[in-house]
Amino acid sequence: MTMQMQKAGGRGIQSVEVGYRVLNAVQAGPGALTLKEIASRAKLTASAAHNYLVSLGRIGLVQSDRRGAYRLGPSATALGLVALKQADLFESVRAEAMSLYEQTGVGVVIMIWSDLGPVIVFKKEGIHRGAFDLRNGHVSMLTTGGGNIFVTYLDDKVIQPVAVSELKAKGRHGSEWKAVVAEIRADVHAKGFAARHVDPLPGFGALSAPIWDTNGTVHYTLTLIGPSEDLDYGPRGRHVPHLLHAARRASRLLGADAKFWSAEGYAAAI
Repeated sequence: MTMQMQKAGGRGIQSVEVGYRVLNAVQAGPGALTLKEIASRAKLTASAAHNYLVSLGRIGLVQSDRRGAYRLGPSATALGLVALKQADLFESVRAEAMSLYEQTGVGVVIMIWSDLGPVIVFKKEGIHRGAFDLRNGHVSMLTTGGGNIFVTYLDDKVIQPVAVSELKAKGRHGSEWKAVVAEIRADVHAKGFAARHVDPLPGFGALSAPIWDTNGTVHYTLTLIGPSEDLDYGPRGRHVPHLLHAARRASRLLGADAKFWSAEGYAAAI
């Protein structure tokens, strides 16, 4: 008993963490999963996974159907609903942004959508700030990484007025908006993220990813921004994997479907 208490107060109880891996495997779905699938995802033997599932089933965190497949149970639903009521969702996203900054040393930005277009609601300057001060407030939709994410995943009727307005402000014809939007969307879908050289900040670049909410909507965008020569634009480089991982974690915290935060599902959704 003494050893168990010491472990709980210090390094934690490993069985609880393994049980969470099993729950995480079930949560990722989609739909009910077999014992073999859960064991593989949780990196356990089928026998060990079954033992955890029996205990989780007794307290209602998982339930099995007639085919012996498992899904989350009523206790998990109740915990999730209470957690959503108690959670400060923006603070969760901000914490992910700060973690991303600590991992990369690059500036981070969180944007939301408004009727006038993207709005910066949080920023953390990178180690190499340059001569520019990026301020909170409205920014371009067509020429920023976060803006391009909204272009890609919001409906045409939402983005059209902003696209037309921005094009006219640059002396271009508003009717060009469909072609411009199609080009942006094709680029984001091809890469799985947005990569821009930021027009308002010469010499600066941005890498952006979507953060999805429980309704399957892009609620926030998460961006790395800094001098172009300091950014690694490669999908397996120094920055993009960290960015996508942070966006997936934030999406999960916002209650998004597993297809938006599991590694396989996120790639398909993008």
